[in-house]
Amino acid sequence: MPPAPAAQRYAGTWDWRFETSAFTTDNGQGPWWLHAEGAAWEQLNAPLALEAGGPWGRVHIVVEGELSAPGRYGHLGAYERELRVARVIEARRIGAPG
Repeated sequence: MPPAPAAQRYAGTWDWRFETSAFTTDNGQGPWWLHAEGAAWEQLNAPLALEAGGPWGRVHIVVEGELSAPGRYGHLGAYERELRVARVIEARRIGAPG
């Protein structure tokens, strides 16, 4: 079995809306399906909860996590990779979805 990938730092835009959790890095890699649980999920969503009409929106994030091997991820397997967020360093709302 190959070793588990080490957590790395990623910065970019997370677009979260109905059946979409797309993360694109600041240098244009992606979109990848973004996945987080527990405290990390709450921190990612915190900027969206501040606005009326949430929970959807676009958030610039800096996170630590692991990028999956190529495959089929997210809604209907539409994403080639999944970014599994372990720790949120920064999350700030930058706009409405899309």
